[in-house]
Amino acid sequence: MLFLKNSLAFFLLPLLICCSCSSPNEKELISPAIPDTAVLIGQMSRYDSISNLYLKSNDIDFLKPAGDVADSVLSYPFELINSSLQEKYLALLLYRATDLNDLKDFIKSRDLYERYIFLYQQKKLLKPSYLAYAQTYLGNIYSRYGDYVKASSLLRQGKEYYMTEKSQD
Repeated sequence: MLFLKNSLAFFLLPLLICCSCSSPNEKELISPAIPDTAVLIGQMSRYDSISNLYLKSNDIDFLKPAGDVADSVLSYPFELINSSLQEKYLALLLYRATDLNDLKDFIKSRDLYERYIFLYQQKKLLKPSYLAYAQTYLGNIYSRYGDYVKASSLLRQGKEYYMTEKSQD
């Protein structure tokens, strides 16, 4: 009888432990991964390096690896990004939208420009030139797809900034 109880305990104890533990997939659903600041800084620096190669050479082939790096950073929700990196994250968001525009992927570019403008306004950033740039490019995308009301509004907002700066852009 003692052997039977020990055998039963031997089989039930591991079963109980296995059932009480959650699987890694369940843990991911419960709490999103918090990005490692050092990793993000490294990825942003890597993006800058590849992007600079594109700007110097104007070789569009550099935008694919740069985009892969940018997308890995932008896959994290903005709210989980360390507050000291949020401004860099937003700049990366703007640059990635511009890269996609250069690649003629206007739908994804539009989504990122809209996200940038929303987060810019939410965080009350003080870089109106970046906002005007995003509004202008987003307005051009909307006009390309025939939404002239949105395009006109965005282009007017961008133009207001450039007029106050007396810029011919």
